[in-house]
Amino acid sequence: MADDRDWLDKTRLLMTLRFGREPTEDDMVAHFMLCGPDQRIRISDTMDAERGEIGDGEDEMRKAAERGSLRQRYGEMHLAGLKASR
Repeated sequence: MADDRDWLDKTRLLMTLRFGREPTEDDMVAHFMLCGPDQRIRISDTMDAERGEIGDGEDEMRKAAERGSLRQRYGEMHLAGLKASR
């Protein structure tokens, strides 16, 4: 059976299992900053590779907006981490 979940869904599920609650966007960004620069690049590349067609459904549009917002924050935090030599 194929797993239909994308990276974002898998990450949310793992963080929920680990912390016992649904992670907020701030939680995900804080966890992202704990990663090293190479891992942050891999995460960003994975998110970029999963971009695809956005369907007409309200859920798909909401999810695409959330993913775009999170990806933008990840990019900003990655650059801030590089400037701080982290």
